[in-house]
Amino acid sequence: MGEEKYSDNYKTNLYYLWYNAGKPSANTFLLSMPNDEGRYPAKATLNIWIQQWKKDCLDMDEKAIQEIEDKVIADKVEMFQRHSEVGREMQTMALDWLRLNKDKLTPGTAVRMLVDGVEIEQATAGVSDAIKKMLQMSDEDLKDEIIERLTTGQIEILDADN
Repeated sequence: MGEEKYSDNYKTNLYYLWYNAGKPSANTFLLSMPNDEGRYPAKATLNIWIQQWKKDCLDMDEKAIQEIEDKVIADKVEMFQRHSEVGREMQTMALDWLRLNKDKLTPGTAVRMLVDGVEIEQATAGVSDAIKKMLQMSDEDLKDEIIERLTTGQIEILDADN
């Protein structure tokens, strides 16, 4: 069906362009695709290629999704670490300020800084380490951990109606 006249290199480049363009239909892709020495494949040929590409790109889609999920998790871990550091720094600042300015600082301000710093540190303490540990576990280990926690009452299944 005329596929032979296009090099594998041209078809491979088209595949990546099509994939990166969001896997458009042949009609849409025809408007933006490059030519091959001044020639364009027929729409029917492009449709055949796209049907094959749709099968071929499933693995790439899974890898892309996994990379995105890994990035989101890594960003969340980093955020928790930053929040924990900020909480500790706020506590240190509040205590330093209290020590240096006992007579100038209103008790409410110092207490508020101290309480906020402790709350931030407590809210984030251990979360990043727990997420890192979970990322290193196999699916089977994660399943076993969840079952263990469910059976010991450490976690509960929430009723969707409540």
